[in-house]
Amino acid sequence: AFPTVFMPVYVHFKGEMRWVIFNDITGSHGTREKSVSIHKWYNYMMWRSDGIPSSHPTFSLVLYNHKMRNSLQSQGRFTINTSDIDPTITLDTIRNARGDDNALQIATEDLLKRAHMHASNVPGTMPYWKSTQYEFKAINFFNSYIKKRDISLFHTGSLAEYHEYPLRHLLYKYTTALSHVDEEYSLSILNDDSVFMNAVQKYKNIVTHYLASKMELWMGLFMKPVYKVDHGVLTKEFAKTRGAIHFHSLLGQVGNECSTKLNENLQRKK
Repeated sequence: AFPTVFMPVYVHFKGEMRWVIFNDITGSHGTREKSVSIHKWYNYMMWRSDGIPSSHPTFSLVLYNHKMRNSLQSQGRFTINTSDIDPTITLDTIRNARGDDNALQIATEDLLKRAHMHASNVPGTMPYWKSTQYEFKAINFFNSYIKKRDISLFHTGSLAEYHEYPLRHLLYKYTTALSHVDEEYSLSILNDDSVFMNAVQKYKNIVTHYLASKMELWMGLFMKPVYKVDHGVLTKEFAKTRGAIHFHSLLGQVGNECSTKLNENLQRKK
């Protein structure tokens, strides 16, 4: 399905010349010697030395989808509400309804409507985000009601990518280490804005780590000493209209200075 990622080579293999793909699930470039866990293979593919999987427009999406499906199958749980239906119905009953396609469809749809998926421990799923939402509300309510500490700042940060010369150099060094990237392309990252932006969108794994590092430094050197930020939640996302990558965060402060000043101003206006 992805011949540009899993490129076959014509070599002498097991006593004969044949086409072989060595970049399989074992992450090995030679004969398979031992099995490797699927999660180790995920990490191997996204950080492979040639960089092809992470830059492929479709493969990275398919790999992420496969990871989520695998996690759901191993961790997700289904429950079925059996009220108002025959509790003795079995899968064999549904399978045997094939003589009447309409009856099979009705039985299947009724079963699916009553099935509830519990997958709040699998990141990226709707149950996970719903669980995270309630968790955030609970923590925020506890901090506000018990500890008298409210979320007081909404903070957004982004990369001024055209001025991020360290990022240009980092992408240049990364692409020069890849086996399939032309040297001219790597050099153009340093002085051609269009090529640089292409690399930013192509190698998001590098850019994300770069932003995360800068964000940690920014929080530690500025937001903490100046605004006394000591806790919060955040998310990172790519958007072409708002820079290469940016983050949104809800932050809390020691002493709730912003909330205190806001309440004082509101009291004065009364």
